[in-house]
Amino acid sequence: MQKKRMFQLFAGALVLSLVAAACGGDGNGGGSGSGDGKAGGSAIAELGEPDGLAPHLCGTTSCSEPANRIFDSLLEYDWKTAKVVTTGAATSYEVSPDGTKITYQLRKGATFHNGEPVDAASFIRSLTLTASKDAASDVAYHLGGIKGFKDLNEGTAKDFPGVKQGKDEYELILELDQPNAEFFVRTGHMVFAPIPKVALAADGTFNKDYNEAPIGNGPYMVDGTWQHNVSLKLKKYADYNGPVKGFLDTIEFKIFEKLETAFLEFQGGTLDTTPVTPDQFDAAEAQYGDAFIEQATAVLTYLLANNAKAPTNNADFRRALSLAIDREEIVKAVFSNRRIPAKSIVPPASPGHRPDACKYCTFDLDKAKEFLQKAGGPKNINLSFNSGAGHEEWTAAVASQLEKNLGVKAQLIGKTPFGDYIKYLDTDEWGGGLGRLGWAQDYPTPDNWLFPLLHSQSGDNHSKYKNPEFDKTIEESQRTLDAKQRLALQQKAEDIALEDMGFIPMFYGKSARVFNKDKFASFPLELQSGNPAWEEVSIK
Repeated sequence: MQKKRMFQLFAGALVLSLVAAACGGDGNGGGSGSGDGKAGGSAIAELGEPDGLAPHLCGTTSCSEPANRIFDSLLEYDWKTAKVVTTGAATSYEVSPDGTKITYQLRKGATFHNGEPVDAASFIRSLTLTASKDAASDVAYHLGGIKGFKDLNEGTAKDFPGVKQGKDEYELILELDQPNAEFFVRTGHMVFAPIPKVALAADGTFNKDYNEAPIGNGPYMVDGTWQHNVSLKLKKYADYNGPVKGFLDTIEFKIFEKLETAFLEFQGGTLDTTPVTPDQFDAAEAQYGDAFIEQATAVLTYLLANNAKAPTNNADFRRALSLAIDREEIVKAVFSNRRIPAKSIVPPASPGHRPDACKYCTFDLDKAKEFLQKAGGPKNINLSFNSGAGHEEWTAAVASQLEKNLGVKAQLIGKTPFGDYIKYLDTDEWGGGLGRLGWAQDYPTPDNWLFPLLHSQSGDNHSKYKNPEFDKTIEESQRTLDAKQRLALQQKAEDIALEDMGFIPMFYGKSARVFNKDKFASFPLELQSGNPAWEEVSIK
């Protein structure tokens, strides 16, 4: 939600996924990964319009799916288990005993797609750009904790002293402000990929043309340029010297605004694979059998609750809203029981999950009315979602329940494309209300769910939740070297956020997608994202 690698905000929620027992396929699409098939061939897949392709501009699944083929981050995540592996740009890493320094040995002989060496300087260049104020990167916060990040991000410095070359050009060192035993886990994220010299203009600022056809260091390179809202073509990089080269010669991503349109194209034979929307699950399974896959992934669908504006800036009102939503009824009526009602922030497929951490996530109308009375009674709200991605029916069901159960009228507002929807959530237009989002695991730790979505300094905290006790607790967990103590602090932070109902957890579930079983010998999906593990996909 991975990968290689990363997931993040559920882009155009063009991947509709979550967690449960598999059905309608074995999760490997009838294949067994790299053991089947042969090298060569091509694939044509759907994609939502990316928000960017350069590492510092990629913050959603729509960009990460291609970008994770174009770039190798320092580390990667095993597609089956999501565990940290050294199949990326670094062949090894070492964390200092005090948790303040990570030393990476980079793969010698690795080059960018233009032949330029991948060395420590290329990572210093990339991370310095990402952290700089002028870059305005939404994913820069993943670098928070590296020495000098704050000054660089606030524009009071130009250098990044915590990112430096070691004993030679193939050794990279990250120095942290304070101990963080889990920081190395982050470095499989796309934001920790390198960039070549051409990515910067003569004055050292970002070369915007680079984003249209980025030159990366991964197993695939851009073929031509990104045709916005139309297509993005990748081809295998012949001189790639990493251990996972990929089987396919080319991957073409056709860009769609709506999943329904992509499914029609798949049915017509012009696409080799596409996710399907929840209302299509039954029909797709019936029609395609073992070419229909449901895959357990580390993903949460949730309702933002604007903590900065009335009436949703009232914790009792947020508790009332959550208690008045009958998730089981929605899962049954809308999703044919193919999602699981969420009762925590950290999903079952992620480390540190607790099945009943949220005491306000189970339908209880009496308690909901008590909290509504404390909050001053019913108030009208907006309920926003990104349209064209399968969210219309379930958000309408939420609105219906809130009006029926509490007398709260929720005005449904659909926005598209996804990038504009995200921007809308950070404007006054959204107002005091709810908004649909999803999050998939970037890296396997509870911190990846708690810090990005709820810390007051995170760019992905679109709920604008702010609780000093939560911030202090999650920051303390990051400094704690003992694993058991760290987990206890992470779970304490989760309890704080759930007590406040900083946002409203809704569902876990599965990714659901169809693929051309006559063409592919192997079609495995990544655990974290539910996207195809493209390096492992092979034709018959």
